[in-house]
Amino acid sequence: MASITSTGLGSGLNINSIVSQLVSAEQTPQTTQMDAKEATINAQISALGSVKSAMSDFQSSLAALQYASQLNKLTATSSNSSALTATTFTNADAANYQVVVNQLASSQSLASAQSYTSASSVVGTGTLNIQFGTTTYDISGNPTAFNPNAQKSPLSINIDSSHQTLTGIRDAINAANGGVTASIINDGSGYRLTLSSPAGAANSMQISGTGGLSPLSYTVASHPMTQTSQAQDAQLKINGLTVTSPSNTVSTAVKGVTFNLLQAVPGQVINLSVGQNDANTVTAIQNFVTKYNAFATSVLSVSGYNATTKTSGTLQGEPTSRTALNSVSNLLTSAVAGLGGSVRSLANIGITTQADGTLALDSTKLNTALSADHNGVVGLFAISGIPSSSSVAYAGSSPSTQAGTYAVQVTTAAQQALITGSAAPSMLIDATNNAIQVSVDGISSGTINLTSADYSANPSQLATELQNKINGDSALTANGVSVTVSYNSGTGQFSMNSNSYGSASKVSLTQIAGGGASVAGFTPGQLNTGVDIAGTIDGQSATGSGQTLTANSGNANGLGVQVTDSVVGSHGTIQFSRGLIEQLSKVASSFLTTTTGSLDTKLAGLQKKITDIEKQRTNLAARMATLQKRLLTQFNAMDALVGSMQSTASFLTQQFSSTSTTKTK
Repeated sequence: MASITSTGLGSGLNINSIVSQLVSAEQTPQTTQMDAKEATINAQISALGSVKSAMSDFQSSLAALQYASQLNKLTATSSNSSALTATTFTNADAANYQVVVNQLASSQSLASAQSYTSASSVVGTGTLNIQFGTTTYDISGNPTAFNPNAQKSPLSINIDSSHQTLTGIRDAINAANGGVTASIINDGSGYRLTLSSPAGAANSMQISGTGGLSPLSYTVASHPMTQTSQAQDAQLKINGLTVTSPSNTVSTAVKGVTFNLLQAVPGQVINLSVGQNDANTVTAIQNFVTKYNAFATSVLSVSGYNATTKTSGTLQGEPTSRTALNSVSNLLTSAVAGLGGSVRSLANIGITTQADGTLALDSTKLNTALSADHNGVVGLFAISGIPSSSSVAYAGSSPSTQAGTYAVQVTTAAQQALITGSAAPSMLIDATNNAIQVSVDGISSGTINLTSADYSANPSQLATELQNKINGDSALTANGVSVTVSYNSGTGQFSMNSNSYGSASKVSLTQIAGGGASVAGFTPGQLNTGVDIAGTIDGQSATGSGQTLTANSGNANGLGVQVTDSVVGSHGTIQFSRGLIEQLSKVASSFLTTTTGSLDTKLAGLQKKITDIEKQRTNLAARMATLQKRLLTQFNAMDALVGSMQSTASFLTQQFSSTSTTKTK
C-alpha cells in the first residue's frame, strides 16, 4: 500500500509556504533586475525605431530633389486656354510661341439618305467595302477624286440576314474595330445610319455597298449617302510657319511641347509661354525641411536632456542616433562643390539652422534665389551641369565624375544626314512617282502615297507634302524617326534631312514604285550619313555620338554634354555638381540599410539582449524549480524526522505514565 505524504504533519509547519517564500526570496531580486533591464532595452528599441522611421521619412523626401529633370520642369501657359492648351516634357525649351489655330482636325461623317421607320427596319444583305484616303471635291461638294491611304487597311464587312437591319448593320460595323464608328440617329423624319471616320484629311471614306447595301455607298462614281462633315486636317501657324496635323493633338511641331487644339479662332494670335515651373520645386524643398526637422526632433527628444523636467532621454549616452543626425546636419551646413554662382549652400536659398538644431526656411529668399539663379538652386540639390553657353546642355555623368568646372571644345560639329535633289526639278506628282519608300536612320518606311498634283506654282507645298507624308508613316513614327524637307528658292533645289545627328543619322530615297526617275529631284538610291561630333572636355579626349561629347578620362570622366549648334571652337565651360541629395542619400542609406545599417545593427544588438534576458528567465525558472524541489525534500525529511521523534516521545511518555501508575498500586 502506497504511503501518503502530508507535508508539515510531523512538525506542524506550513512547509509549502516556507519553501515558496524561500524560493521567492531567491528569485525576486533577479526577476526585478531582469524586468528593469528589459524595460530599459524595450524603451531603447522603441526610441531607435522612432528615429529610424523619421530618418526613413527624411530619406523619402530626397527623391523629389534627386534629379535635375525633376527641378527643371517647364509649364505652358496659353493666353486663350479655351482654344489652345499645351503640355511640356523634359526636353522642351523655355520659349514664347505665337500660335494661330485656323482649323481643327475633323472626321468625315456620312448619313444614309434614306430614312427608316425604326432602328429594326430591314436594309438588306451584301458587303460593305470601306477604304480610307484623301478625297477631293468640286465646288458643290461632290467627290471628284480619291487617293487611298496606304497606311490604313481597307475594311470588308459582310452583312448577312442576321444583321440586315439598321441596328444589325451598325453593330457589325462597330464590331469590325476598323476605325469607323456607326450610329443610328432619329432626325424627326425617321431613323438614319451615320458613319464617322478617324480625324484627318487622309482618313475620309469611300464606301462601296454590294447587293441590298448599295444605298450605303459613297464613292466618286456613286454617292447616295450624304456627307454631313468633311474630313480635314488641323491647320495652325506657329511663329508664322504653317503646320498641318491629322489630329488636334500636335506633338511633332515643337520639341518637347504638345499643342492641344480646342477651338478654331482664325486670325487670332494666341501667346503660348513655356517657362520654368518652380511651384513643384518649392513644395519639394519645403517637404525636405519638414522631414528633416521631424528627424532632428526625434533624435533630440530621445538622446538629449530636458532641463525643464530634469529628465534624460531614453538614448542619452547612446551614440548611434546622434551620429546619424550629426552626419546629416554636417552636410546641410557645407558648401556644395562645383557651384560657382550665387547659390553654393542652403543658407543662400534661405535655409538656416536654428538654436534647437532644426531648420528654418525663408520662403521669400528661396523664391528670390529661384528667380535669380534657378540652375544654381538645381545644382545645390541634384546632380547637374550648368553650361555657360546656351548652345551646350548637360547630358549626363558617371559615378566617377568629380565636381568642377570644365572647358568644352568642339573640333568637328555634328551633322545630320542630308540629301539634295537636282536643280530645277520636275514638280509634277502623278501615277509614275506618287508612291515612294524611304529609309530614315536605318528604318524602312512602307509605301508612302503622295497627293498627285502639279506643284510648280507652290514648291513649298510639295516640300510640306513630302515631309508630312513621310513623317506620317507608321513604321517611322513607331521608331521615333523623322525628316525635314525644304525648298531653296535660290538654288531651285529640294533637300531632305534626318532630324537626328551623327553616324546613326541616315536618309535615303529607296524606291519610286511607279517607275518614275525622280520625286522633287530626288532619285532612288540617294543616301547620306551624318557625322558625329568631335572635341574635348577639360582638355581631355571625349567620345562623340551624335551631338553628345562624353569625357573619357580625368576628373570629368563620364561627363556628357550636348552641343546643339554647328560652331567649331570653344563652347565655354560647364559647372558640374553632384549636389546635396546624392550625399544625403548615401548617409541615410548607411544608417538605414537592412542588416548592415548602423541603426539596424544597434536594434539587432538590443533585440539580442532581449533574447538573452528571455534565456536568463528560462534558466532562472529551471534553477528555482530545482531549488524548490530540493527544499521540499529537505523540509519533508526534517518533517518526517520531527514526526518520528514526536512519536517516540509520545510512546515514552505513555510508558512512563504506565510505570508510574503500576508502582502506585
